[in-house]
Amino acid sequence: MGGISLLWSILLAALASWILFFQWQGHTDWVRGVALTEDGRAVSASDDSTLRVWDLDSGETLQTLTGHTGPVLGVALTEDGRAVSASDDSTLRVWDLD
Repeated sequence: MGGISLLWSILLAALASWILFFQWQGHTDWVRGVALTEDGRAVSASDDSTLRVWDLDSGETLQTLTGHTGPVLGVALTEDGRAVSASDDSTLRVWDLD
């Protein structure tokens, strides 16, 4: 039992030390997913039917990607730098982020 107790103590200490670095606002509904690019951007998928491309350093919205007619449930990145989104509108969309 001592090992489990020690593990919980370490976990709780780690959780207590986490600091919120950024809180960005822009979406008007739930955010369902996020993907990180290699060049310091984040792409978020939301129930507001949009994706947003964020600058990780400033928190600024660089692009708002529109076209889905239903909630965007997920986003993934391709090796060539595009984003692929999946929506409740029964579509996948491929986005050029450059």
